[in-house]
Amino acid sequence: MMLLPDTHTVIWLLESPGRIPAKTLAKLSNPSERVLLSAIVTWEIGIKVRLGKLKLRVKISEMARVCLEDYGFEPLPVSIAHTLLLDKLPDIHRDPFDRLLIAQALSEKLRIVTGDENIAQYAVSTIW
Repeated sequence: MMLLPDTHTVIWLLESPGRIPAKTLAKLSNPSERVLLSAIVTWEIGIKVRLGKLKLRVKISEMARVCLEDYGFEPLPVSIAHTLLLDKLPDIHRDPFDRLLIAQALSEKLRIVTGDENIAQYAVSTIW
């Protein structure tokens, strides 16, 4: 199953990998695993940096480059099919970015890489 890291996982992967469990970090770093980088992640990071809610050591464009080129992640755009699943999701999680990642995972049959217990309450496969 393909992996879909959520926003905090991507940030930690690049800025503090020790916060990610070793077996999960090994999966994200393994070139034989298919890992997707959602446009939602870069969008959320960009918004939080712009609003001053998040400070990073590198620019978001560099983070995306490292994920796509160095780690070999594949880009995952947001589609209308993804957004149409949003109203079918129960109101467990109020974060709109996480809800959209959940919709992508359900639509594309992906496993979300997350330590967020709210995401794990949905009918979506997770790993941490």
